[in-house]
Amino acid sequence: MIYLFLNGEVPLKSDFFYTQPSKVIAVDGGADKIPESLTEDIIIGDLDSIRAKPKVEVIKHPVDKDKSDFELALEYISKFFSHKKLVVFGLTGGRFDHQLFNLFLLKDYSDSFDIVCETENESIYVTKGNQKIKGCKEKSFSIFPLEDLESLSITGAKYPLENKKVYMGETLTLSNICTSESLNVYSDKVVATIINK
Repeated sequence: MIYLFLNGEVPLKSDFFYTQPSKVIAVDGGADKIPESLTEDIIIGDLDSIRAKPKVEVIKHPVDKDKSDFELALEYISKFFSHKKLVVFGLTGGRFDHQLFNLFLLKDYSDSFDIVCETENESIYVTKGNQKIKGCKEKSFSIFPLEDLESLSITGAKYPLENKKVYMGETLTLSNICTSESLNVYSDKVVATIINK
């Protein structure tokens, strides 16, 4: 398991903070957001927003570049640590344009990782194919297609779907309720399943 910290809003509490993953990687100012219970291994970025002086390995990039620090970090992780669970902190908060690009960037890495993003208010699963999310009974959720879907199925929810075509941007899958301990989602393309805490 790999933890990746961005320079957004990191939850004050998370069950993940009680487990030391195989790697803790910070994207630039995300290094300032890592809780004391974890030890960072690598910092990636142009270092234009970090406050603390790095004391670990730094993979430095120039400030003027064609890719964001987050994209460069994802490229690095997929090259050296693919096919692991990737937990992203700090995806939300801060500039809205960054949040949108960050979410859509994850779409391109859903084949390489099992991706979950932890925020103060949501757990966001970025997946394609079958996913089973446990422990969400009575929680609200939405499924946000990151591309047009030919087939989406949902079970364990107040409003189930079976083999439904859903276009990116339409609100059919906004605001549903988990009715069982496990939410089951199948999508033929990449979706972000957003479970509200």
